[in-house]
Amino acid sequence: MARLEEVREVPTRDGGSKKVRNGRLQDGTGEIGLVLWGSEVDLVEVGDRIRVIEGWVKDYQGRPQISLGRTGKIEKLTAAPGSPGSPPP
Repeated sequence: MARLEEVREVPTRDGGSKKVRNGRLQDGTGEIGLVLWGSEVDLVEVGDRIRVIEGWVKDYQGRPQISLGRTGKIEKLTAAPGSPGSPPP
């Protein structure tokens, strides 16, 4: 995770509210947005290496963004040595 915005509450159609958090994923090929909803907002921290399983990409404000949808999952990976989030030597 390259960046994470603050968690915010958005209104739902049924009059309630739901947590949402936007972030940016980055690897050697580039960067892409990620949106997390509900309990997903607490799954990752800046510096985490993750794998998105069964997520999908949608166009959001003219840019690609990954969403987990109903069946997607995030798997935390072991941090590469010397990278943010890796244990000290």
